[in-house]
Amino acid sequence: MANVKITIFTSFLSMLSLSAAAEGSCAGKEALEISGSYSATSAIRWRVEEVPDQFIVDLSKISKADRTGISKTAIEHKFPQLDRIIRYSVDNSSRAGVIYKTDFGEVFYLKTDYRKTGGRACLPSDSINLLINNWPASLVFAKGMEKSNRCLWNLQVFDMAGAIQHSIYRPLSCMSYPKQEDANAIVQIFNDFSK
Repeated sequence: MANVKITIFTSFLSMLSLSAAAEGSCAGKEALEISGSYSATSAIRWRVEEVPDQFIVDLSKISKADRTGISKTAIEHKFPQLDRIIRYSVDNSSRAGVIYKTDFGEVFYLKTDYRKTGGRACLPSDSINLLINNWPASLVFAKGMEKSNRCLWNLQVFDMAGAIQHSIYRPLSCMSYPKQEDANAIVQIFNDFSK
């Protein structure tokens, strides 16, 4: 089941890629590209979007918790802070994710290495709404379409030179409107794990 969830997230990125590719703005020379120019700063901003419920990850479905597998995944895919990893999922050598226990609750950190996938991603420039460590990023507060009480913080950070997509997912019960302190916490979690 965990692999299905990871594939769903990748499919969501693929939809964005197809949208950008339709614009014809990606040169197709790199594994990870952004269509056209974008304007973003380190100010933490986000978009609110409604998404199909299957995009709201259920962290309980990611159940592999053996310490040997956690250690192997952390080493092979360069996930830091091994002692804070509680579960993991490996799709293949190009994509793996771990669940960290944080002060903000459980978060799913997924890495996709596009050079290893053999594929390409063309991201729409209008999806980039902030910079983290000078890398383009997209922060979204997603609400489920069918079950309005299911929400998700989704941070995508793109290491363009390394062709690696870093994704942080934090599902939660919906509130009336996302809070700045929660957005700040998601970015801080990424910063803590990218050192």
